Amino acid sequence: MAIPKRLATGVRYKSASELNCLITFQQASGAESDGTPHTPVAVWTTHANIAMWRGKESDKAQQRNAESSFKIVIRYSKRFKPTSDMTIVYHGQVYNIESVSDIDGQQVQLEIWAWIENDGVGA
Repeated sequence: MAIPKRLATGVRYKSASELNCLITFQQASGAESDGTPHTPVAVWTTHANIAMWRGKESDKAQQRNAESSFKIVIRYSKRFKPTSDMTIVYHGQVYNIESVSDIDGQQVQLEIWAWIENDGVGA
């Protein structure tokens, strides 16, 4: 009897056709001496599945602030590891990464929790 390569963890992996969004990871490239950050640099592009998780609004002085959170699934890569100090760009929206996890530890896919504020436009 052959031993399976992956443990049965109960996680349903996304198929290639479900990874239908081409996203780009960006990372800050330092700052000027006065603290002004440099423009983020693209470090990796890959296919992903993006699903809205929840949204909320809050009132701030003279402004209505909307925040939406998303679950982004990508294939695991041995050549690239996303971190929470990166951002994701997809169709002009900038997603701020909250957390990155390999939920079953099998190095098949990563789940990224990210959020955008006020539609995330402007980067």
